[in-house]
Amino acid sequence: MLEQVGLEPVGLELVRFGNNGVFRVGDRFVVRVARPTASVEGIKREVQVAEALSSAGLPVVRLAELPVEQPLSAEGCLGTVWDYVRGERPTYRQFGELVRYFHERTDLLVIELPEWQPLAAAGVRCVAWETFDAMEQVCSLSVPNELGVAVTK
Repeated sequence: MLEQVGLEPVGLELVRFGNNGVFRVGDRFVVRVARPTASVEGIKREVQVAEALSSAGLPVVRLAELPVEQPLSAEGCLGTVWDYVRGERPTYRQFGELVRYFHERTDLLVIELPEWQPLAAAGVRCVAWETFDAMEQVCSLSVPNELGVAVTK
């Protein structure tokens, strides 16, 4: 993905591995690599929501301005490149204030948000999980490395 946008994988660091693999690239960008079951439409929707939140005045991370359309695709993975934001983790109080601020401005959004269904994708994720062999299920050692390869492509 980095090759596609002319970035070198210098300072590539796995920041988080959960629903997505999140890699910091130097001091300017973050690459978010989606799980293999993610759809292009779903990722484009996430980008639209981030842009709508920004337009409503909410402090959100912005999609990096690149010479190619996002999401990117490499090694069977989809990903997006975002601006890296320095700073400390918010306190619980700061996070609560941000949530309140968000709820006060949802009427200003120019995009309709679907009803939140936190368990809707659980079945799809369980099926995808069954495709890993038993050792990877227990250790998950190779998955971050495979995502790292996709990030550099």
